[in-house]
Amino acid sequence: MPRPSFHKLILPATLQDKKLRIPDNFVKRFRDDLSVAAALTIPDGHVWRVGIKKADNKVWFKEGWQEFAERYYIRAGYFLIFRYEGNSVFSVSIFNLYNSEINYQTNALVDGRQWPVRCLYRGGRAKFSQGWYEFTLENNLGEGDVCVFELLRSREFVLKVTVFRVMEGAGLTYRSQ
Repeated sequence: MPRPSFHKLILPATLQDKKLRIPDNFVKRFRDDLSVAAALTIPDGHVWRVGIKKADNKVWFKEGWQEFAERYYIRAGYFLIFRYEGNSVFSVSIFNLYNSEINYQTNALVDGRQWPVRCLYRGGRAKFSQGWYEFTLENNLGEGDVCVFELLRSREFVLKVTVFRVMEGAGLTYRSQ
């Protein structure tokens, strides 16, 4: 028998309100089983504690939700699947704007990984080609994000990338790759 689950499409209001509403049909079925806190287990092995707020027959993930969303760079348009394990424990899968499951470790750490990317130079202009798309997917780069490139080694052409991410309604936030 499949585990009970629900899914959520992240809207700008979800990020602005700093809480995520649990669907009514799920709450009706499991309200008495939900405590004041939930454990969100992520495929990278991390377990996040988030508060559960109940008011007016509605239930939300509240305290700790914003930190969870920031840690995994969840933005409007992301799709999350919550599988209920029982006793207020949920396993969570996160899908980005490309409908691909995120690379949880890349989203969670400044880890020093490298990606081979081809750089084409013509007419005094440079552009990235082969490998760039994979880099953008694995690092969840989105529209409005700004990358700053620092040349570390010119012989092999190694760049350090610093990403400034656009968070809904909050302007730019800093993250180094």
